[in-house]
Amino acid sequence: MRADERMIQNRNILVVEDDPQVRAILGRLLEEWGYAPTTVSSAVDAAREITSRRFSLIIVSFDTPGLDAASFFDQAKNEENAVQVLFISSTASVEAAVDMMKAGALDFLIKPVESEQLYHLVQRVFQGARGTDADGGGENCGNTRIVAEDKNMLKILDLARQVADSRASVLIQGESGTGKELVARYIHENSRRRHAPFVAVNCAALPETLLESELFGHEKGAFTGAISTKQGKFELAGGGTLLLDEITEMPIHLQSKLLRVLQEREIDRVGGRHPIQVDI
Repeated sequence: MRADERMIQNRNILVVEDDPQVRAILGRLLEEWGYAPTTVSSAVDAAREITSRRFSLIIVSFDTPGLDAASFFDQAKNEENAVQVLFISSTASVEAAVDMMKAGALDFLIKPVESEQLYHLVQRVFQGARGTDADGGGENCGNTRIVAEDKNMLKILDLARQVADSRASVLIQGESGTGKELVARYIHENSRRRHAPFVAVNCAALPETLLESELFGHEKGAFTGAISTKQGKFELAGGGTLLLDEITEMPIHLQSKLLRVLQEREIDRVGGRHPIQVDI
């Protein structure tokens, strides 16, 4: 079944968690949200459940004793139902999380899991993938329409939906004209930020002397001609998404300043005295 054609047949959710307290909390939350959770404490019980019942979502603790995450994921995905698998963990490495996401996991959350974040992920599963175009060949989301039938492009769109609600920065690579900005808008419009601004900046189109001010803003009097305080693109995109196109053309000294924004989510205006928090 194609990723964009999943049909949710039931509200059954399997929770695999060896910690009894966490297992009880997850089960109670899912019931309160109107779903039908089945909770188990071992990999053996989980394997038995997925072969005997149909689930639309499996929430599995990566730390469960005796659990081989890759084998369990393959077994769950080999079932005929269109199940999604969400991993949670307090000990897994970044490499393990990346491997599971590459394999097609819905997400990989770090314990303690925030209930709001979990709620939105569960909602996304049971709302299903965004509908295809009337001719069967398009992906619609907001104002962005992507026409695709190639299986590799459909995988990209599925991955874009998976990362859409993440707070992580996303790197989109591709040759000129392949639609990188289109994919960026698609991610934005599939996220909880879709009602906030989407701001695109072409780093190759602005001279180095203007780029820093355009991105980070400046204070009044910071340089000749700075007759008033100006907000940069990072602030203008607040609550939404900022696309830095042709980022490899950005001067090296600005790339180091950008790294601080990505790590700390704060900027320094040109001529500013205090850092400013940004949510992008």
